Amino acid sequence: MAFSSAVEYLNISLLHHISKAMETTPTVVEYPEEQQLVDTAVGFTHWAQQQHPTIRIVVCGGAAVTLWGGPRATSDLDVAIDFGTVKATTNSLKDAARNFQNLFLVGPKIFYKLDASNMVQVDFVDARGYFIPWAPEMITTLPGKPFKLEILTKQTLLIQKMITAQERNFPTKAQTLTKQRSDLVDFFYLLQDLNVNGLRLSTVHGECFPAGHKNTIAAFVEVIKEASPNYLKSLRDWNSLVERSKFDDTWKICIYQYPYIPDTVVFRLKIQTQGNMTSGHRYLGQQFTYNETSFVLVRLLQAFDEITLDVDA
Repeated sequence: MAFSSAVEYLNISLLHHISKAMETTPTVVEYPEEQQLVDTAVGFTHWAQQQHPTIRIVVCGGAAVTLWGGPRATSDLDVAIDFGTVKATTNSLKDAARNFQNLFLVGPKIFYKLDASNMVQVDFVDARGYFIPWAPEMITTLPGKPFKLEILTKQTLLIQKMITAQERNFPTKAQTLTKQRSDLVDFFYLLQDLNVNGLRLSTVHGECFPAGHKNTIAAFVEVIKEASPNYLKSLRDWNSLVERSKFDDTWKICIYQYPYIPDTVVFRLKIQTQGNMTSGHRYLGQQFTYNETSFVLVRLLQAFDEITLDVDA
């Protein structure tokens, strides 16, 4: 079906969702597919703008990373809401949704009914606490769609993930680490994408650190060390982005503080002990990295008279 305008597309989509959602109570989609996230974002945005015409909805968080092609499945649609001159809050918007039971299921969480079978959780925040004032470099529209769906740029998401990973605070340490690991998956996907495509950060992104970029970067490295140490070897990619963005060296991470050996390194050692030459394969992996490296070298030197690397192995 061809649509004469984005408004026509939105109106028809909304009417379709209303008629389908009224038939029965849908089931929560645990991990929405990309199109389901898009449909939820379109429907929610159109409904919100009917309540407050000047309201602005921007897709953010894990949902935005997914729509940019990220590998990790997300469980909900994250949006940042800019109320502009509207005298409203996220709570008042949630209360308004209670009056539209054909579109929403509202409890402690809010779900948007896609159709008679499926509904998707919508998690929204007040953009004034995170992103305001907006800058052109922070937002774009999702390409290839017949409507205007605003979404955070990859660069803005990268910075958001760096900050969010440090702010995670759940009842248990295990829950916090799980969320942080998801943030790291998103962060390093975005980082690789930016580098592959030759994109860079702007000065606007450099000003998005409430605690200052030095403290934020240092704290982020600590999160990596605790949540997913294997990512330490990818920090050189951050430095590449910093150089391409023409930021000064205070933005770089001294990767030499975090030595690593690739996950599986196989080589042959020739070991001289008391006049006898022995050789054999030795396997070193992540267990010999970081704090253990110095210990291993000291113990080797204590135990053997001479160690040489067989480069022909």
